[in-house]
Amino acid sequence: MVDETAEQIPDRRYRGMNPKFVKQVWEKRRKQETAEHRRAARDAAQLAKQQSRRATTLRLAQEWEIAQQEELFRAQFLENIGQLRLSHLVDKYKSAAAIVGAMEVRYRAAEIIQHHVRRSPFSYSEVMSDARARAVVAVRQAAMADIHVLCPHFSLTQIGKLFGGRDHTTVLHALKKMGVWRGNREQPEA
Repeated sequence: MVDETAEQIPDRRYRGMNPKFVKQVWEKRRKQETAEHRRAARDAAQLAKQQSRRATTLRLAQEWEIAQQEELFRAQFLENIGQLRLSHLVDKYKSAAAIVGAMEVRYRAAEIIQHHVRRSPFSYSEVMSDARARAVVAVRQAAMADIHVLCPHFSLTQIGKLFGGRDHTTVLHALKKMGVWRGNREQPEA
């Protein structure tokens, strides 16, 4: 008799609704939610794929532009180095003003620094900071050497000031390490 009363008493969750119907409704809702989650995941994956393609395209365009700028800089740099070496050999004992006058193209120091920063994985502030990591120091020293070669009117002290107030001996060490130190040279009056 207990079994008959248990079957007759409705479950409070259903509140008079057919339990089979309720079960079907909940299954249908679960299927709809699952389908919505899959659709949302698929849409998110497609959006991420599109953004990745755009980012890749943008990165490749930037790398192409940087490569073109580097190639142009390298060609001009080699031309100016050749002119500077020839000028240095011919006018060995002339003043730095004569060498600067012989150079057809003058580089601004800031452009040289920016070029080295763009070529490196470091930011401008990292290159100018007191960081002593080998890779950062190498970029900094290469920029100092290029400024020394391409802007001979800068003294060692002036080059040091460009790099966050470094001492002239730090610049001298960088130039010797990079192999571009030409010894004492007269500096034009600034």
